[in-house]
Amino acid sequence: MSVGNGQYIKFGNGVLMSWVYKTYSIQTGIKFGTYYYGIIPAWTFPYTYKVAPNMFVSIYGGASGLTIGARGNATTTNSGERTLISGMSSTQSISISWLAIGVWK
Repeated sequence: MSVGNGQYIKFGNGVLMSWVYKTYSIQTGIKFGTYYYGIIPAWTFPYTYKVAPNMFVSIYGGASGLTIGARGNATTTNSGERTLISGMSSTQSISISWLAIGVWK
């Protein structure tokens, strides 16, 4: 099923898969040592998971470093760490394919 914040499919055995392709313009203006970083907005899943799903990410664009994860009780959004790291303070344009696999029942 397709909704405004992505697509999803629910299987009868309880498996739920959701995905989306998003493009972000991220300001890497927060200094950390010799690097700069910016925060990538969270993705709200198109359907709520029963427990935090496994996240898979493909990154496209000019990012020199990126860490993304889903932690804790993240059943409605990828609430984990989402950081873009760069060697300079600038605006970075990146695209990310998000895929979450978990259970809905």
